[in-house]
Amino acid sequence: MKSLLNIINELEVDRATNYLKSMRKSHQQFSIPFVVKDKEYELAIIEMELSNSEIVASFIFKNLSAAKGNGILVCAKVFNILIAYLEKYKPNYIHYFATEKNRKTLYNKILNRLQQKTSIQLFQQFQNPVDGSKLQPDEFLYQVRQKEL
Repeated sequence: MKSLLNIINELEVDRATNYLKSMRKSHQQFSIPFVVKDKEYELAIIEMELSNSEIVASFIFKNLSAAKGNGILVCAKVFNILIAYLEKYKPNYIHYFATEKNRKTLYNKILNRLQQKTSIQLFQQFQNPVDGSKLQPDEFLYQVRQKEL
């Protein structure tokens, strides 16, 4: 087996392939910090604009205190931040990663509750809207639509 350095030495420049054809332009980044019982958290939202001008909003939850507990209160804050963002900015898609089974279940319940309490409908997607590739097993993408009255 070749060492990594030997492999790197064999790399060549390929100008025949358009490696940037699926690149997404960065649009906007939001950081929403919040505190629950003296513990700091943050919900980061990164918007990416697709070539057809649709917006994908990726959500990243951060526990800045590295402390556990207060799960219900934290979920309530995240839930309300998510609703406020979706209603104001109206992205075409929401996107997130969840690796742990309990985190996947929790996020799924939050999204189901969001649909019950708002006029927002979410439709799970299984392909990347940029290039049609299959999403990773721990990656989730939902198309966002308004309920028809």
